[in-house]
Amino acid sequence: MKKTLIITAIAGTLAAMTPAKAAIYNYNAWISNGIGSAQVSVDSTAGTATYTGRNINLTVSSNSLKGFSGANSRRTTYKAENISGSFRRYGRTYSAYQSTRPKHTQIALGGNSNFLWTYGRDRWGRHIDFDGKGKLKYTGSTGGTPVPAPGMLGLLALALAGLGFARRPKAAKATVTA
Repeated sequence: MKKTLIITAIAGTLAAMTPAKAAIYNYNAWISNGIGSAQVSVDSTAGTATYTGRNINLTVSSNSLKGFSGANSRRTTYKAENISGSFRRYGRTYSAYQSTRPKHTQIALGGNSNFLWTYGRDRWGRHIDFDGKGKLKYTGSTGGTPVPAPGMLGLLALALAGLGFARRPKAAKATVTA
């Protein structure tokens, strides 16, 4: 029983010590409707996607982007909770803003395609419902950046448990006299 308890505690500690990973995934993208080429970076820890290019400078925030592990073959849509920055479409610059009506601001990434759906306001206050789609190509990742994991807490708990078991008084065996 005691060996089983010790082995279980060690296995639990090793599992808790597995370091967590955070990554920034980088892509080259082509966005239609007058935007053109852009670089897309997704930060899986912060939950942000950043679009930068000659005609675009946007940051999209979404809790659904937290834990992003790369654009796989299936396209996944992420609803934006916040968007900031600007984009230029056919020579006119728009400030992006997040909205849920009539449609939700969102991005979609997957395989070799991307999709950006946002709203913009030009300097005269005119609004635009913008959607652009195009190609997406993975260019690299700074993946594997270690982040603090709860491993040290697990080690501390194991040490305290070990001290508790070591100091516990052993029960005296009862002797039977005939």
